[in-house]
Amino acid sequence: MQDRIIELAYDLFSRIGIRSVTMDEIARPLGISKKTLYQFFPNKEALLTAALDQELKKQELLIEETIREADNAVEAFYNISEYVRNMHSQTNPIVIFEMERYYPKVFEHYLSFKKHCISHSIADFFRQGMKEGYFREDLDPQIIAKLRMEQFEYIFKPDIFPRAEFEYNHVCDQLFDHFMHGILTGQGRKIYQELKNNTENHNNKS
Repeated sequence: MQDRIIELAYDLFSRIGIRSVTMDEIARPLGISKKTLYQFFPNKEALLTAALDQELKKQELLIEETIREADNAVEAFYNISEYVRNMHSQTNPIVIFEMERYYPKVFEHYLSFKKHCISHSIADFFRQGMKEGYFREDLDPQIIAKLRMEQFEYIFKPDIFPRAEFEYNHVCDQLFDHFMHGILTGQGRKIYQELKNNTENHNNKS
């Protein structure tokens, strides 16, 4: 039951927003009372923490698997960025804002994960890409990894890219394309273009 609660809570939080979801709205679809729900999680913050933990662990495993299965660093980076983009496209932009403002401890946990897991993973395969000859050797992997992580935060800030003016996928494509052309060698650009073409062909067939 605890896993079902966490799964439903994360889905509701990410789609609707944290503060808009009541504990009653989580308990009702599961066929349990709010009292029973509180036996598992004493408050919404505890439930949010558990839901975020589960999602971050899932992301960490997927990143590790993507790196292992990719033929090269360019493919790994491309596939991870596609995954993150698709994941964020299903997330209400208000979620990050609400975590930062109303649940600072949970937000700090989120930032810590970004810093110690994702940024380090990205930096590691940047180094791999440099050895493979696909990424420019004059770049600092830690700085580049941090820059890429912050780009995803920009997309969610309504004062920078309000959804009423900027279409989410278009912003993602533009930022990623600009970023990739700045870090790739000529050899790396060929692989990147092939990956883009394959994605476009797949989308056109869908």
